[in-house]
Amino acid sequence: MISTTKRIALATALLAAPFAIAQTPTLAQTPTLADPAEAAMAAAEPAVIQPVPAATPTIVYQPMSTPVAGPVVHPLHVVDVRTKLSARRVFRCEGPGVDTTVCVYNPVDCCTYAVPLCVPCCCVGEARVCPPRPGILPGRCKVDVVWDCGFTATITFLKHGGAIITYSA
Repeated sequence: MISTTKRIALATALLAAPFAIAQTPTLAQTPTLADPAEAAMAAAEPAVIQPVPAATPTIVYQPMSTPVAGPVVHPLHVVDVRTKLSARRVFRCEGPGVDTTVCVYNPVDCCTYAVPLCVPCCCVGEARVCPPRPGILPGRCKVDVVWDCGFTATITFLKHGGAIITYSA
């Protein structure tokens, strides 16, 4: 018969552990004693059974596989290219332009477009794409692409497709 205090202790121990792990009992190692009288007393005592500590689970992280297809980038039909006077001066002073392509997101139709741009030689490094802003007419959206040298390309997405690119410095 188990007393109530042992039952309560057993119940709290079972409730504290969310799961039970089966363990094989092993005999406790008895220390070797130099005195033969102490060794005889230790041999006469019953051996204590101790549970083996459970192995901690190891988590293995594997690298993710590369995606098969990336985001869909649509080509953009450029309707008109406008160059302001400040941008003309930069093109005249810095030499011929360099053709580059920038990917820009159009929030009106939720698509990403590859925009072909011609920038001066002084535009080195990554271009900074500013957040889109609505245009004056409905269905239009403007996105600024800015370089560290101060050169800016404003891409105006039109309602029925296509875009107008405006260069300024």
